[in-house]
Amino acid sequence: MRQHLLLSSLRGRFGLNDVGVLALVGGALCAIHILTAPFKPSLAFLAGFFLLPFALLAFAPIPWQWTGDDRRKTGLLRGLGQAILFNGLWIIPCLLFWGEATAPDPSALPPMGTPRPGAFAPVLGFGVFIWVLATGFGWIWAEKEATEAQERETAELLRERLEALVAARTEELSQKTRALEEALDALHHQSLTDPLTGLRNRRYLDLTLPEDVALACRAQRALGISAPERMAMNIDLVFLMVDMDHFKRVNDDFGHGAGDLVLCQLGEILRRAVRDTDSVIRWGGEEFLVVARNACREESPVLAERIRMQVSDWAFDIGQGRTLSLSCSVGYAVYPLTLGETDTIHWEDALDLADQCLYAAKRGGRNAWVGLAPNEQADLSQCTKAVLLDVEGALQKGLFKVHTSLIPARGIIWGHRG
Repeated sequence: MRQHLLLSSLRGRFGLNDVGVLALVGGALCAIHILTAPFKPSLAFLAGFFLLPFALLAFAPIPWQWTGDDRRKTGLLRGLGQAILFNGLWIIPCLLFWGEATAPDPSALPPMGTPRPGAFAPVLGFGVFIWVLATGFGWIWAEKEATEAQERETAELLRERLEALVAARTEELSQKTRALEEALDALHHQSLTDPLTGLRNRRYLDLTLPEDVALACRAQRALGISAPERMAMNIDLVFLMVDMDHFKRVNDDFGHGAGDLVLCQLGEILRRAVRDTDSVIRWGGEEFLVVARNACREESPVLAERIRMQVSDWAFDIGQGRTLSLSCSVGYAVYPLTLGETDTIHWEDALDLADQCLYAAKRGGRNAWVGLAPNEQADLSQCTKAVLLDVEGALQKGLFKVHTSLIPARGIIWGHRG
């Protein structure tokens, strides 16, 4: 307990650490050892004896966190402690053996307290030499440790800076990559979008429709031609061609700006009239194509009439506070055209039939819709691509059924646009 009080007192009074306290105590013992060696051998031996365990503590390791001046000061104190140890290890044998060698006869020794000639100088000189030598080594070691610590600090700082630089560069590259991906997505979206109406264009149809056709054909083959309930199932594709009636008059009378407004509003009407899963495509000019996916062929007339009515009821804003009442014509066809075998008739053939139905509606007076659906009770094996070129002949054979809003339906004039 007293030892701890002594150490605590030295620490508090002089601001020393454990090594400093050790050096102070060891220095005092070394001074007693050196100064009393010529006069009081027993006291010198006792001082050297107690010096040894204290000086051994001078080799306690220095915490690696200490850097710079703290490490250098501690290294000096350690060198001091080592000098104390080396001096003690040297002087103790000198006191035990050197004195006897110079005075082998105990009766020849001078009385206690009488100086022995020449005894003090070599002991003190060699002690100072060892002290300086050990202190020098302590300084060198402290400088080496400080340099290594500085190198570690520099390496750690460089590593942190490099990691920060790499992280910043990685984030920058990530941002540029995201920007590039967004630009590519925007470019891809732009390539599939009509710039005026914001609807999809023909290129979009070419990319997506083959997959829709494959799904419809697969569902058709899975059911078989003997399934009567198949006609009411939502497994078909319906192509609806929509064309504005007398659109040229809008451009001629009010300008192309008014015509563009009409086309944009027509696109919005069609988007509202169909489902989110359906596609509205600007086919060209004032013509639009609606692709209804997973649709029921028996409900196709309902969709066609909905489109016709919503266009007819819309007040088209052409700017400057003016509105127009316009109408449209619709022609549609379903796909697959045949039940069972789906490879003989392609979706382009169904689209051509829808186009013929569109112009049949226009020839019938406009503001109307006309559609064709295969007759499930007929021999659809006769329905070939050559037959589809002659719609009137196919109707006479009973291969198709006509659905229309025209009255009477028998007055429909068929044929391609011309």
